[in-house]
Amino acid sequence: MDPQSIHSTLNASESLKPHPEYYFPDGNIVLLAGSSAFRVHSFILARRSDLFRDLFDIPQPQDDEYSYDGCTVVHLSDSAKEIDFLLFMMYDGGRSYFSAAYSLSFAQVAMMLHLGTKYQMEDVREEAISRLWRCYPSHLPHFDNEVTRRDSIYDAHPFDAIRLAHRFGLDFILPPAYYLCTRMGLDTMVKAARKGWWNFDDLRICMKARKKLRTAEIAANRSFASYLESWSNIAWQTVCINPTVCNDTMRLCINILKWSSRAPLCYSCIALFGHVHDVQRSKIWSELGQYCNVPNWSSTSIIRRCALGDSRETIVSNDTPLSRR
Repeated sequence: MDPQSIHSTLNASESLKPHPEYYFPDGNIVLLAGSSAFRVHSFILARRSDLFRDLFDIPQPQDDEYSYDGCTVVHLSDSAKEIDFLLFMMYDGGRSYFSAAYSLSFAQVAMMLHLGTKYQMEDVREEAISRLWRCYPSHLPHFDNEVTRRDSIYDAHPFDAIRLAHRFGLDFILPPAYYLCTRMGLDTMVKAARKGWWNFDDLRICMKARKKLRTAEIAANRSFASYLESWSNIAWQTVCINPTVCNDTMRLCINILKWSSRAPLCYSCIALFGHVHDVQRSKIWSELGQYCNVPNWSSTSIIRRCALGDSRETIVSNDTPLSRR
């Protein structure tokens, strides 16, 4: 807000345009944003925003030069589009934004975070953070569930998420976002940095994380191959219901380290080796914060969840079997 600019703005009041929706005849306060005037109700603003509540506690000038259409004026530095969105969230129309049934765009979530922070609207801010949390979760099975992630933010891109995380100190979404970037080609990441989609510090972090992930994945593959080579162990003999077919398939897996449920393995062997594979993935995932220069990622995630009061993420042991991508 810029109270000093109120007088100069009102001198050109003939250029102001009442907003087509948020200009209520019974409103008692006028918000000016650009060339738009919003005549709204101070009690609603004060009820939804701590910043407006504190502002209205201060006696307002009664001089005509600080009024518009008989109402006290508050000049805002935000754009008319942002104030339109802010009032949409304050009045009943914004209620749908708090429903899990509605998938929002990244731009909408970013605006909720920006305005919720600036105008001290904790419910709006926390809803935005919760959606970012669900889109970039720390719990691997939730990260693997791409449908749930899209249901939260349908067009999220990791470059945008990283910029937003830096701006608002949301470190807990950085490792999953960096991880998605490591799956991109090198040319794509460098081009994005040159175009300003993210900064070169992020590129360096991502490149180091990519190298560490690759090393960890190679080690995990070797460990998995060693396990497959021990197919004669008691555990395998106990569970396998088709040794002849599974034996040939496991020899193939040792050579290519690539298998799926379509391979001619019995369901018992698929479950057993799937568990071993998932434990390896879980171990690598648990170290992702260290790879991405967010060493306190686990504790940060837990603190963030407690602050949100969100029980949708379940803390699990690194040894818990996890679903595969």
